[in-house]
Amino acid sequence: MPHLVQMQSKYGKEGFQAVTVNLDGPDLKPKVEKFLRDKKIDVLNLMLKEDPKVIEQRLHIEGLPLVYVFDREGVREKKYPDGVEDEELEKLVEQLLKKK
Repeated sequence: MPHLVQMQSKYGKEGFQAVTVNLDGPDLKPKVEKFLRDKKIDVLNLMLKEDPKVIEQRLHIEGLPLVYVFDREGVREKKYPDGVEDEELEKLVEQLLKKK
């Protein structure tokens, strides 16, 4: 996650947007928001209200961490089901940001 925060700072002006999705439910919202503030994680964070089983089925989640990369049109370019190496992710993002 620290690398996503760095990438948001580095590429945000070019159109990159890192998004975290919390699957633990809205009851933990204050705790999650405090954690993000305390760790200075300045990315868009979504709190899903659906049942975790429904989320897993809809997003095709096999395990966490999970990283999706979308292009500017919202088309999924890549899914990293076990997380991703920082260099590989950054290279893909740089390629996608060059496409206008």
